[in-house]
Amino acid sequence: NLGLAYGNRIRGERGENLERAISCYEAALKVYTPSAYPEDWAMTQNNLGVAYRDRIRGERGKNLERAIACSEAALKVYTPSAYPEQWAMTQNNLAAAYQTRIRGERGENLERAIRCYEAALTVYTPSAYPEKWAGTQNNLAAAYQEQGQAAAAILCYKAALEIRTPSSFPLNCLTTGRNLGNFAYHRQDWENAIHGYDNAIRAVEQSRDWATSPQTKQQLLADALPLYGRMIEACLHLERYEQALLTVERSKARTFIELLHNANRLPENATPEQLERYDQLNREIAALQYALDEQPQPDPRDSQPGQRSLDLPNPAPQTNPLTDLLAQRQALLAEINDPTFNEFETVKPELPDFSQLLTPTSAILEWFLPQDPKLGAYAFLITHSHGHTHIHPHRYSPDQRRALDEFNQTYNHDYRAASWYDALEARLDHLAQLLDLPQLLTHCPNPCHHLILIPHLYLHLFPLHALTVTVQPVGAQCAGPIPEGASIAPLQDCFTQGVRYAPSCQILAYLQNRPRTTPTAPFFAVQNPTQDLHYADVEIDLIRPRFLPNPYILKHQEANKPAFEQPGTRAQLHNSEIVHFACHGGFNSANPLNSALILAGDSPAPPDDARTLTFRNGRRFDTELQGLTAAEIYRNLKLTCRLVILSACETGRLDSGITDEYIGLANALLYAGSGTVVDTLWSVDDFATAFLSVRFYEELTPTRTITQALQSATTWLRTRTPAQFLDWCKDTLEFSRDDLARCQLRLNRYDRQTPFSQRLYWSAFRANGLE
Repeated sequence: NLGLAYGNRIRGERGENLERAISCYEAALKVYTPSAYPEDWAMTQNNLGVAYRDRIRGERGKNLERAIACSEAALKVYTPSAYPEQWAMTQNNLAAAYQTRIRGERGENLERAIRCYEAALTVYTPSAYPEKWAGTQNNLAAAYQEQGQAAAAILCYKAALEIRTPSSFPLNCLTTGRNLGNFAYHRQDWENAIHGYDNAIRAVEQSRDWATSPQTKQQLLADALPLYGRMIEACLHLERYEQALLTVERSKARTFIELLHNANRLPENATPEQLERYDQLNREIAALQYALDEQPQPDPRDSQPGQRSLDLPNPAPQTNPLTDLLAQRQALLAEINDPTFNEFETVKPELPDFSQLLTPTSAILEWFLPQDPKLGAYAFLITHSHGHTHIHPHRYSPDQRRALDEFNQTYNHDYRAASWYDALEARLDHLAQLLDLPQLLTHCPNPCHHLILIPHLYLHLFPLHALTVTVQPVGAQCAGPIPEGASIAPLQDCFTQGVRYAPSCQILAYLQNRPRTTPTAPFFAVQNPTQDLHYADVEIDLIRPRFLPNPYILKHQEANKPAFEQPGTRAQLHNSEIVHFACHGGFNSANPLNSALILAGDSPAPPDDARTLTFRNGRRFDTELQGLTAAEIYRNLKLTCRLVILSACETGRLDSGITDEYIGLANALLYAGSGTVVDTLWSVDDFATAFLSVRFYEELTPTRTITQALQSATTWLRTRTPAQFLDWCKDTLEFSRDDLARCQLRLNRYDRQTPFSQRLYWSAFRANGLE
């Protein structure tokens, strides 16, 4: 038993633990002799053989010979007639040793391993020992695979998957599904590759559903990401474009999708007070799902194949804030006692109804960057017309993918430095070439008025709507032969109804189907809380008259943390149709949940780096005292608004990570209830931002969407001459002579012909969400 404990030990150095296990087994054999205690002697020989097979120290070939000798010794007692189950177990262990054996002729060792596995299967039948039968089939398949018997290997893998299903044995299903998928993939047997990978991916999803730790959920998906890329490639070879796109969607922003799914589900017979408690618990849980500092507790190591396991007491349950909240939610549901409500209902892996997301003159363009860059990258153009959805795939070669990866490193390595802003124009022109936009848009409807972009990984950080393409006059088709009158212009100029963004198709569908409450107040704004953004004041002062008589504005020192936490303020936020923040903002790459909009108040040196937000100019803010963070938005903000405008720096930057979880201010506000969020991709210019915002509200008429208004506003800003800009300020905004003089002086800092034509000044702004 001590040997088993050391063999399964998690702490300490693995090699040393195995040495101690071997010593314990050998000590036991001084008493457990084959004559006095034959059964115990055979059991210990079996366990000793497993320990030698796994041994790290010593010469590998010699260790395996000892493992074989121990198993063969055990078989002198473990006969098929006297101890059939133990005999089969030892045959399995002996087969594993032969399969990895170094000495001897390789072909002969594989033959011996196969004979041992087949012997074990005479006892391990699918009816009597289904789990062990499936495990042996998996191992036998691996032996056949190495031997070159492809058909036999595939039959064994598929047989194992009859027992190792995603719902019954998800981790084993993942192993066997991956084995089958990889083997068939390398043989270009796409049908069996899809069969294996589909089982493996469904097993990952089942394991994520059962896991409660956010880290475990994230790690399960991260470890399985290579499967998704190969699954997509196999589907494309068989022209199963819908299944390929579904695989893309299954890999993206899974935590956010699950949070939206849970937020939209409510027990029907709960009281208003219980619904309020349930909603708040969901929000607290949502914030902690993205917390990166929780350390998952290790699970006890599974016993090695064929070993007799110890009966150990269950460890004391581990508690943390998330598990406490989950327990509270479960207790509340027990109190509500709604038999029709399934607490554990999971997100179905299915594509949304594209007829609800698209019109005959719109399209979705979605990217996927596989974890393995050797696969290149993929893009999918999705259209819907005449009752049918059309999916058009596009492949990027490995060389194109390598160029994209290199571009990303160059783009971000000097972010926030002056050189980054200087190089932005040239870099974006280069990115337009790398993404092959004209080819991507070949299958757009003609005409195509509206485009939805769904980036992936680092593509979220780029202003894709502003990349230059060759276009016809505004509103015409982008793709196809270059017509007379064509010009080089931003991508958004191809589409009269604009370009907007979404995290995924499934998230877009959740946002669209979310129950909506009609706001009762028109406008809520936060105005220059730190009183160091002169044109943020101008911005709100010029916008405010559009929402008279009752806009709700927290101005200067009034926009502080205590005021923001008042029930009256929260009620105004909840009931407003448009919410506008004109303030400082910042992204925290080390802790994205601490990304924040800065409010009023003193900001001494923060006592804790986890609460610190550092700006480009070196200013540091304590977000606990002076910030509205992404985590707090998850926990405390309840919105019914059509739109949140984040007229602040870096509000659109996010941490997507390898699992593309989309962590930042924008997704927090979408979760809180906003239909659309306009955010920024970098530190934006105070002057240009203010007047872009003012112009946006002029363009936002009852017949125009948010995306249309934003596109019109940016087009207007980037094409104005100084004289045209000043005329607008004079005639429309009714600026005084002094105000005009100040604007004239400020315009001298920019290009003399078109001050804001550079993408630095307008392309950081994006519309994310529904319109």
